[in-house]
Amino acid sequence: LVRPARRAVGPRRMARLLDRLPVGMLQGLADDGWLDGIGCRTVGEVRGLPRAGLRRRLGPDLLARLDQAYGEVPVRFTWFSAPATFSQRMELPGRTESVQGVMAGAQRLLLALAGWLAVQQAGVTHLVLRLEHERYRLGAQTQATPVTISLAQPSRDPAHLSRLLQERLDKVQFRVPAVSLLLVVESVQACVPQSDALFPEPGGTPAELGRVLDTLMARLGRENVLQPQPLADHRPERANRWCPVDEMPARAPREPQRAPAGMPERPLWLMAQPVALTVQRHRPCHGGPLTLLSRPERIESGWWDGALATRDYFVAQRADGLRCWVYRQRPGREESGEYRWFLHGLFA
Repeated sequence: LVRPARRAVGPRRMARLLDRLPVGMLQGLADDGWLDGIGCRTVGEVRGLPRAGLRRRLGPDLLARLDQAYGEVPVRFTWFSAPATFSQRMELPGRTESVQGVMAGAQRLLLALAGWLAVQQAGVTHLVLRLEHERYRLGAQTQATPVTISLAQPSRDPAHLSRLLQERLDKVQFRVPAVSLLLVVESVQACVPQSDALFPEPGGTPAELGRVLDTLMARLGRENVLQPQPLADHRPERANRWCPVDEMPARAPREPQRAPAGMPERPLWLMAQPVALTVQRHRPCHGGPLTLLSRPERIESGWWDGALATRDYFVAQRADGLRCWVYRQRPGREESGEYRWFLHGLFA
């Protein structure tokens, strides 16, 4: 037997090959029984029928698809439009009670998530993998075990997300088997890839630092990996607060602002509570008399919340060279007595 040639280089050859196809190839576009009843056995015979009658009986879709197949009209493809949100469920092959079984299914969801994020030109910052269980095992309503992942910086690397998910799943106790998975993205941020450097430094990019912080949050918990955020308060002990590293400030400055020239110097180590100092000959002592190196910096704030601070801060130095940040508390009208000195910070 000689197989018929099925290759076509020119449009005429292609048209002849298409004409030989059976009418069964038009399934879904036309009624095969009606075409067979009028004696049409091939696609070429269908094309030979009057177009007006075909359009009237079978609709315009059949003629449009035939014209596109024969190259008489251009094919217009509908571009894929990604959904605005990502929420995808997957049924597991069976009842799963192990981390390895859940990770095998979660890998597919993470790959789908990476594709969705690439289309959105974004990176995920907070996502939840819900382990869904059998309904009869947990009551009338279907319940799920949430596994939350928070990231310090937006990412769409499936390998990095997989490592974070592995860290979180290692802490999950499977009381009942999981039968399906639901991956939901709760927050994303713009994530445009940057150009690589000519001589990149290993681990020196912000993305590498973000991955380290993400791993620490997955292992230690979001509430145990914190960063300081400045607050609009002149009192040093209230000038900042500690918040999770993945929490963005309400108003992030566009560029890091440098302190104006002549601003008072601030220590890197602030005491949890100011330490009272003894006074000898009107000089504060901390392991010996201190030498004041700066002029007083007056801070008077907090009258609105009942924690009024009336202080004069100085940079002082001990005999061994250690620089301290001390203040002299001025007594109020209702107080009496001399000025009291306190140690509030140490310089590096």
